[in-house]
Amino acid sequence: MCELFLNFGKWRIELGPLTLVNIFYSTISAISTRKKANMDGLWNSRRSAVYARNGMVACSQPLAAEAGLSILKQGGNAVDAAVAVAAALNVTQPTSTGKIVSFFNLVEFVRRKIQKKNREIFNLIYDEKLSWRIWGFTELITQVETDHSIHTSSLVCGLGGDAFLLYFDAAKKEVKGINGSGRCPLNQSIATFENLGYSEENRPPTTHPLFITVPGAAAAWVDAVELFGSQKLTLGEILAPATRMAEEGFPVAPVCAYYWGRSERLLQNASNGNEMLLNGYAPKEGEIMKMPFLAETFRELAANKKNGFYQGRIAQAIVDVIQENGGHMTLSDLQNHVSTQDEPVHVNYRGVDVYEMPPNGQGITALLALNILEGFNLDGMRHNSPEHLHIIIESLRLAFADARFYIADPAFESVPVAGLLSKEYAAERRSLINLQRAANNFEHGYPPNFSNTVYFCVVDGQGNACSFINSNYQGFGTGIIPKGCGFTLQNRGANFSLDPNHVNSLQPGKRPYHTIIPGMALKDGELYCPFGVMGGFMQPQGHLQVISNMVDFGMNPQEAIDAPRVEIDGGTAAGRILLEDGIPIETVRILEKIGHRQPTIVTGWNRSNFGTGQIILRNPTTGVLCAGSDPRNDGHAVGW
Repeated sequence: MCELFLNFGKWRIELGPLTLVNIFYSTISAISTRKKANMDGLWNSRRSAVYARNGMVACSQPLAAEAGLSILKQGGNAVDAAVAVAAALNVTQPTSTGKIVSFFNLVEFVRRKIQKKNREIFNLIYDEKLSWRIWGFTELITQVETDHSIHTSSLVCGLGGDAFLLYFDAAKKEVKGINGSGRCPLNQSIATFENLGYSEENRPPTTHPLFITVPGAAAAWVDAVELFGSQKLTLGEILAPATRMAEEGFPVAPVCAYYWGRSERLLQNASNGNEMLLNGYAPKEGEIMKMPFLAETFRELAANKKNGFYQGRIAQAIVDVIQENGGHMTLSDLQNHVSTQDEPVHVNYRGVDVYEMPPNGQGITALLALNILEGFNLDGMRHNSPEHLHIIIESLRLAFADARFYIADPAFESVPVAGLLSKEYAAERRSLINLQRAANNFEHGYPPNFSNTVYFCVVDGQGNACSFINSNYQGFGTGIIPKGCGFTLQNRGANFSLDPNHVNSLQPGKRPYHTIIPGMALKDGELYCPFGVMGGFMQPQGHLQVISNMVDFGMNPQEAIDAPRVEIDGGTAAGRILLEDGIPIETVRILEKIGHRQPTIVTGWNRSNFGTGQIILRNPTTGVLCAGSDPRNDGHAVGW
């Protein structure tokens, strides 16, 4: 029997024979993939793109995709269908793919605990299905599992969260945006946290009720239908497929069941958590889950629009459960909530105009990185080769250095958007990249001060497009459920800084730095594609990679989504580098040699680190739609 022991001081990890076999197999597979990729120059997609003419929906859950398609067939437009999909995802995918505890998180956690500051953590191809045994470690393992700031940052499509959307009007050739993010309660401030002994250095758990901001998704749905919908269908008709699934039940899909199970303990311990459980437990793959309370919430929203959510029974239930758990939200906070219509920001990347929502969203991060990347000649570079990934990583690191310093609620702070997105500033930042060596760190720049995070997309037969994202932030958010409502409340406030001098500091009525970002791209004034990659701080990194895959490497939407990705963990310039299974181990070694921090191959369930995306490409001449849906989740694209 072959066994490998890894020692961390007095603790030791044993990797059994199954682990070693899988590591060997994964290594051989990675090398084989590299050889195959060298032959055709492109990543070989795992499945075919989907083509249609009259309409297309791409999302992470098949039943939700069908709900949207049914609205298109009834005469609804892209926005009507998008809201139907959002509602259906509330039912069928209340938790979605995101970051989970991985072996690497565990190793880093151990390293911090035993304070071996100079110990180099080894790189390892890891699949979460592999087994390991740990001695002398029970207490630390429990801490990892229950500390939700380490546990998860997966996204949720929830009425208790926020939503953003971009809409392309085919007749007017315009891109419009709705910011449906909520604000901090008015009677809550940094002093509220300080009175409880918290600070930026000693933050409360991300599931703390003080991190609940006003849920903005419901208002965004209603506003989207009223502003950009076809006006042919009522809100009740649009929500009908989701209402029916919630009441009659639906079979739980595999990926959703896995992540639901990971949040089982959170829901079991949360107020009214049984509303999101099946007989007290997370539903398993293939089991029928009914959500009658959520069905009733949909009916009240359909009948009374925004007043049905931000006033009356639902609003009172939200306030009651938050205050019972120590939060400070009031009915006034809910009643005064409004979405905003924001003008999208954009850059031109090699002839394609890429649109994102402005701050407080982090979409500008993708645009910053695209502007930097544009100055490099990628012709002749092999996709995901060491030189290609080095440029991608350094461009993203520079973008995050600026994003984490400047992005905040523009109602409270001046954000120099035009300066940040100028080509001149991109050239200045690009000059900091050494093609032979990774920088130790990047500081934010000083742009000229010009005046001036579930994702899915829908395109209808007229060429209107909606790029939509909806989130509770982490897992099931706080896990706190307003009684009789069938949804959990978000913890988006965890993205605030508790440093009063930071631009993103928590303040009453302020919106936090927001990770969820929909994307839209035009070419020569015509729709190119709605696109997006959900997954916390992975989102702008995914946006950069899928757009570059299509524009620079000629991939179709499915190929662009399937291609292995790279991530700067945590969305900071100093974050460690994660590389997806399919990127050769040789590439990992070269990246480490030129100075990139702990580049590590990630496989198995942990591939959720790299987000899940959807793209619908439109041929402007024929109107034919070509869609791709991420294999890292349960979904697919459907059209007619």
